Amino acid sequence: NLILMIVGASPDDIYYKKAKKAGAILIKPVRNDELYRYYSAADLYLMYGSKNAIKYNGMGVAPQEALACNIPIVVPNIEFITNKDEINLVGENIEDKDKINEKVVKVISNLKKYKDCRKIAYKYFSTDVVIKETINLYKKLASRNY
Repeated sequence: NLILMIVGASPDDIYYKKAKKAGAILIKPVRNDELYRYYSAADLYLMYGSKNAIKYNGMGVAPQEALACNIPIVVPNIEFITNKDEINLVGENIEDKDKINEKVVKVISNLKKYKDCRKIAYKYFSTDVVIKETINLYKKLASRNY
């Protein structure tokens, strides 16, 4: 049995009533410094959005926060992990919304495979890495003639 917990649930969301009727645990929005409690209680983090939505709106930091709590992710785009072998060790990409269930079952059925999510994510999102990438980006942008 799986329990669906939606953190940040709002009655204004178009799926709120459907999720409530299905028996999901609906948690109102919580402060960022409290989120780790919910990530840590989860077996996986699921976020769905179309490829276009992700391409133009981004994914935010929630998948990275889940990985920092050592929780595998099922999301439309794990391209922020650039090593293809490591992508398979942090979760699953959702290429097709009709395969969400399949991807969730795949992760839940083999949680031991995803035991190093935090360690892998740290290589990409540690403060040192982010600062270095930001400085490189600024240098690249500054070198252009705008």
